[in-house]
Amino acid sequence: MSTVKEDLGNLAEVMATMANDVNSGHVFTAHMTEITEGSENQGAVKFIDGDYEISYSYQVLPGADPMVTLTRYDEEYDYEQVCTNYQLREML
Repeated sequence: MSTVKEDLGNLAEVMATMANDVNSGHVFTAHMTEITEGSENQGAVKFIDGDYEISYSYQVLPGADPMVTLTRYDEEYDYEQVCTNYQLREML
C-alpha cells in the first residue's frame, strides 16, 4: 500500500493505486499517470492502461498525513464518484 510522503514526491504512485482500486480490471502505473496541476495541490489526472483512459480531478490536503481525493462525474449513472487514500487504507 502506498502512502503519501509529506513532500508528496510519490503522488502519482498513490493516485495510481487509488485508481486501480476504484477501476477494477485495469492496471494503472505511476509512469503512465499524467498529472496536470491546475493550482497548488489540485488539478487533473489521467490514468492510462493500454487503450483505456480515465480522468479525475484531484485535490491534496497537505499536512503530516496528507489526504488525496479523486473526483469524477459519471454521466452514465449521473453521480459524482469520490474516493480518498484514507478510504483505501481502511479497506486493507
